[in-house]
Amino acid sequence: MKDKTVKRAIYVLFLYLSFVSVVKGQTGINGIPYYIDIKKNYKNIETVNLSRIGKELSYLSLETSPQCLIQEIDKILFSKSFIFVNDTRNRLLQFDKNGKFIRQIGSQGRGPAEYLYVYDFCINEYTNEIYIFCLDKMLVFSFEGENIDTIKLSFRIADVIILDNTSLMFHLPNVPGPKYFATYSWIITDMQGNPKHKYKNHFMRVGNVGASKTPIYIFDGYARFMEYGVDTLYYFKDTRKNPYALFSYGDLKKDPDPFIIPSNAEKNEEQKDKILIWTITENEEFLFIKFSTDRWDKQVYAIYSKKTGKTTFLKDGVFKNDLDGGGEFWPKQIIDDKVLVDYVDAFTLLKNEVPKALKNKLTESSNPVLMILK
Repeated sequence: MKDKTVKRAIYVLFLYLSFVSVVKGQTGINGIPYYIDIKKNYKNIETVNLSRIGKELSYLSLETSPQCLIQEIDKILFSKSFIFVNDTRNRLLQFDKNGKFIRQIGSQGRGPAEYLYVYDFCINEYTNEIYIFCLDKMLVFSFEGENIDTIKLSFRIADVIILDNTSLMFHLPNVPGPKYFATYSWIITDMQGNPKHKYKNHFMRVGNVGASKTPIYIFDGYARFMEYGVDTLYYFKDTRKNPYALFSYGDLKKDPDPFIIPSNAEKNEEQKDKILIWTITENEEFLFIKFSTDRWDKQVYAIYSKKTGKTTFLKDGVFKNDLDGGGEFWPKQIIDDKVLVDYVDAFTLLKNEVPKALKNKLTESSNPVLMILK
C-alpha cells in the first residue's frame, strides 16, 4: 500500500510538472525552456490590440532644431537622466529625459577621436560612459561629451552590448570572404576590448550574400543572442552559452547562406517568401519577434506567449492602438525588461488621433516621437 501511495504521488507530481511545462511553453527536451513552432502557426494571423501588452501609453517628442534634425532613428538607449539616439548610423545625439537636445557625442571624420559611422553604441551607467563603435575602433566618451579614449579592436563588429561592469559582448558579421571575418560569431572582452572568450560560428558562409544583423539583447540580467541562420536562441551565463528557445521553421526557413545567381530568377524568387529571425525583444510575458524576408513590402512580426506557448503573427506587423487611437505600435526596444518603446515620425503620427497637447507641439517636419508603453 505504501509503495502504491508513493507511486501515485510521483505520478501526480509528474502530471503537475508537465502541466507547468505546457503553460510555460516548455518542451521538456534537452532542457530548452521554449519551443516555438513557426511553421505550425504561420497562418495564425490576428489583429492584436495594444492593450494586450500594456495599459499606459505616453508620448515623448524629441526637440527639433537645425543642430539635431533626425533623419531616421537606428537605435535608442536610455540612462536615468539622458536619451541617446543613433541618427541613421551617422552621428550620436544626446537628449535629456524630457527630450531637450543637449549635444552631439563626437563628430564624423577620420581623426583619433572621430568616427565615419556609428555602427553601434552602448552606454555604461556604472561609469557614465558612452562607447561608440566604428568598424574596428571603439571610442569612449563621458556623458558630458568629452573623449576619454580611442581603442583599436582586433576584430570588426556588427552589434555589441554591455554584459556587466567588466565585460562587453560583441557579435561579429558573418560574411563570405577572409577568415578574419567568419571564424568567430561572438567575442566577450573586458571594457578595453581585450578578448576573454571567443565562440566560433556554427557554419562558415560561402555564398555571395553577407549577413550581419541577428538578435542580441539583455533580459533578466543575462545576454540573449542568436547566430544568424541558427534556430536556437541562447543565453550567456558563467562563461557558457545555454539554449533558451528553439524555433522550428519547416520549409519556411530562408537559406542562411544563399548564393544569388542572376540567371536563375525562378530559384531566387522562391527565396523571397522564406523567413529568418531578424530581431527579438522580450519582457516577462512575451517574445517579440521580427523576421526578415527578401520582399520590401512584406513585414512579418510575431509574438510568443511564454505563459500559453502560443505564437501569433500580427496583421500588418503592428499592434492596433486601442488605448488612445494614436499611432500603431511595435516594441523596438524594452527598458528594464518592462517598458516598451517604439518611435514614429511626426508626419505619420499627425494623421492619427493623438492627444491634442502633443499635436500642438508637432509639425510634419518635427523629429520622431517616442511612444512609451507601460
